[in-house]
Amino acid sequence: TEEVPVCVFCDIGDIRNEDLGELLTKGSLSVHKNCMYFSSGLSQGTETDNGLMGFKEKDIRSEVLRGRKGKCCGCQKSGIFVGCAVKKCGKAGHFPCILKKNFLVQ
Repeated sequence: TEEVPVCVFCDIGDIRNEDLGELLTKGSLSVHKNCMYFSSGLSQGTETDNGLMGFKEKDIRSEVLRGRKGKCCGCQKSGIFVGCAVKKCGKAGHFPCILKKNFLVQ
């Protein structure tokens, strides 16, 4: 059987999720557009940076390592990539978990 790719940020393999965006794959790296866009520690370069939509592969992998050090406020699993935009809140987690909790993201 063929292995279904899953997002390195949220561990979901849904390729047609409106909230998460398209699941992009380059080599062994798969990410949802919105998990990548809203991840706190990533900066987007240009499309010519030879990564995924301007995000360098090494930066994505570094962000995964950084985010895995904390626990998601939603599912309690490893992964704090997106923080609530309300400064006093301080909650962080996987992008889909943050959405389920109705936190403000920007």
